[in-house]
Amino acid sequence: MSIHFFIRFEANPENAAAFREALLKVIEPSRAEPGCLGIRAFESLREPVTFAIHSTWVDEAALDLHARMPHTLHFIAAAEKLLPHPIAGLRTRLIAGR
Repeated sequence: MSIHFFIRFEANPENAAAFREALLKVIEPSRAEPGCLGIRAFESLREPVTFAIHSTWVDEAALDLHARMPHTLHFIAAAEKLLPHPIAGLRTRLIAGR
């Protein structure tokens, strides 16, 4: 059963552009990981400092490995400097829909 992971980020207005750049840099290397089924980054249409990631992984082991990858650790370090809140993700499984 695949794992879906969601994270919502709210950057400080003065850090929004730098955070957006850091977010974009982590997507392609994450997508290239063997256990990644898909990863997408989003920015809010109505809240210019709000961003999100939705990723899908073959299993929890793949997501755990992703969390230890150098590009992920680099992104987390950058995000911790640019965000006013800690990073908290939600691990989920699909219960309805496709």
